[in-house]
Amino acid sequence: GFDATSFLTSNYDREIPQPSLTPEEAREKVSMRINITEEPRLCFIPTPSFQEIFCYEFKGEYKGDKFFIYINAETGGEEKILKVIERENGVLMM
Repeated sequence: GFDATSFLTSNYDREIPQPSLTPEEAREKVSMRINITEEPRLCFIPTPSFQEIFCYEFKGEYKGDKFFIYINAETGGEEKILKVIERENGVLMM
């Protein structure tokens, strides 16, 4: 089977706003202990109530673990941190 719920609820034309923060200003909100491994990019992250938050996505490492850090592109608040767990059967974002 195939569950297309996520695709159907998030696949629509969006009006993408101009971020209030520059990538450098957003980087200042990320802990200095995180080693950022890629340039940040803009994205939308979902909320449990089917809304979206406009964010900068940072990929980084800390003590050998990989993380995704999401900083709100409008307010500068930290929205979410996901730890990447890689196993032979796949990748888990926690």
